[in-house]
Amino acid sequence: MYRNMILLMGFLGDDPTVNTTSNNNKVANVRLATNEKYKSNGEDVVKTTWHNLVFWNKKAELAEKHLKKGSHIDITGRIQQKEWTDKNDVQRYDKVVVVDKITFLDRRDSEADRRRFVRQPQGDAAHIVDDDPFVLDSSDEFVEDDIPM
Repeated sequence: MYRNMILLMGFLGDDPTVNTTSNNNKVANVRLATNEKYKSNGEDVVKTTWHNLVFWNKKAELAEKHLKKGSHIDITGRIQQKEWTDKNDVQRYDKVVVVDKITFLDRRDSEADRRRFVRQPQGDAAHIVDDDPFVLDSSDEFVEDDIPM
């Protein structure tokens, strides 16, 4: 079996753009910058690559509330090709990353802020997430206090 999976860590280049589809699904789009560092002719070179991210539904709501230009995130997703015909009847293609899992990597401001992020695990007991970044994937259940501000 083949798997379509991509892992990226970087900084957002813009605030997310959020829309609602005709089917009432929320979708957020934003660009993520990743850097590759290497040497060329003895000199340090940094190459930035821009990735178009797409968040759907609950993740789009989180993106709208908590992501902004400069946010540091880690994502797991899948590459999806979009195809369309432009106004000149030319077939166009673009690739986007549909986000399945997001980790917010921005540091929280204080110990008091960190203690506000309480996650409800599988059982009844809650535990405090101290230094771990907040992670949301499709299997997570969370409470509003779970989300970084």
